[in-house]
Amino acid sequence: KGYGSCFRAVWFLPRYSGSRTRRCYGRLIGRCIATVQGLVFLVGLKGEENMLHINDILDPDFDWNGIEITEDEFDALSMELVIDYLKKHGPKERQMLALCWNFDNSKEVIRWIVDQPDTDKGTILLLYWYMTPGFYKKFADRKECEEEASWALEDYDIIETIEKNYLSGFYGNQRYAFDPANDEYSDYYDWVAEYEEKEAKVKIPKELFLALEGERIENPEWEEGIPTEISDIMDKLCDVCEE
Repeated sequence: KGYGSCFRAVWFLPRYSGSRTRRCYGRLIGRCIATVQGLVFLVGLKGEENMLHINDILDPDFDWNGIEITEDEFDALSMELVIDYLKKHGPKERQMLALCWNFDNSKEVIRWIVDQPDTDKGTILLLYWYMTPGFYKKFADRKECEEEASWALEDYDIIETIEKNYLSGFYGNQRYAFDPANDEYSDYYDWVAEYEEKEAKVKIPKELFLALEGERIENPEWEEGIPTEISDIMDKLCDVCEE
């Protein structure tokens, strides 16, 4: 009861390699992870199980001395840490995270944002175009994506979910502005120009081309999209993570 789904994060080339902290923030998640009320179970290649409580690391009095965690544990706990932060905050923080998120990181965070009906439509539209939807329209359906580019399947599913939710009116709030053809957050970049409609086997719905009017907030410049409020805990996880 209460189990989350297993997931596999797929990367291209790492975007950051300068600092140890950045390398830690950008760990590849390659195991199945399930969570039950904050308890993290990690199943390794040999079937061994380890358990850690996220509530422990959220405790300001938690004793980090002598703590060592594996890369798998780091991946699971860092994902849970970000989602826990978002659960305790509102749509504004989701917008802030979307503006500076490293999309090479786990897609579980993006999926969580997409699955919330109170997420702002402007945030969803931004996430949609930042995930380069045109690429996934080269596949006729999910089966073709799985056969030709299985590494892209997780993103394909998120794109499909966004389209379904956006067109059905799932997102009831719209406060934040976003224009995919004139993105103020990215030096007025035209994301629509990347879309090669002639090569698309499935078209992007016309509603997702329409600009949204509204408020524009400043990019918080969170490193890798990790909220500053939890960056100290993330740094501690990095410090105790096995190299």
